Amino acid sequence: MATVSKSVPISSPAATKQVNADVMPKSTIDNRQVAMAYEQYSDFVAQLATRLLGRDHQVEDIVQDVFMAAMNGLHKLQNPDALKTWLRVVTIRTVFRMIKRRRFLRLLSLDDESAPVEIALSDQASEEQRAFFATLYQALEKLPANERMAWTLHYIEGDTLEEIAAISDCSTMTVKRRLAIARNYLEAMLNK
Repeated sequence: MATVSKSVPISSPAATKQVNADVMPKSTIDNRQVAMAYEQYSDFVAQLATRLLGRDHQVEDIVQDVFMAAMNGLHKLQNPDALKTWLRVVTIRTVFRMIKRRRFLRLLSLDDESAPVEIALSDQASEEQRAFFATLYQALEKLPANERMAWTLHYIEGDTLEEIAAISDCSTMTVKRRLAIARNYLEAMLNK
């Protein structure tokens, strides 16, 4: 039988208290807390997803997925002040998975999203600006997910190399390499 310590078996009540002492029990996270988090941070999550994806019709799906993850994982959050940061990481990872899934579906010719990308810009944006952003996001669509996320997080979100490396679980040198690949590709595509 596995044990928490030499004297307390895992199945005993004392072990359960010891194992769960530093993690808030899931039962204390109720729908009201998730609803409050949604109320406070759903716009933040939606704006981040829009900047990362450039597709406003998928933002609602991302927001829903992020807060479903919150319902399932919020009890693991040890510092309530870190909620916004935690939601940011969950959003980035959710977008990353969506990009990878889309690329895979496109390879199998199962993706019906070949229509031009429409960017939600303000009414003051000129047609030229809208065209530029549509072209930019079309070019970003063709990048591998790792390079796209690195470029978007660095140049649109303003993240440092170290922050991107931590989110992506890679070294800063890998982030630099991904940024260089993305930069070279985008420059070539946008200067055609």
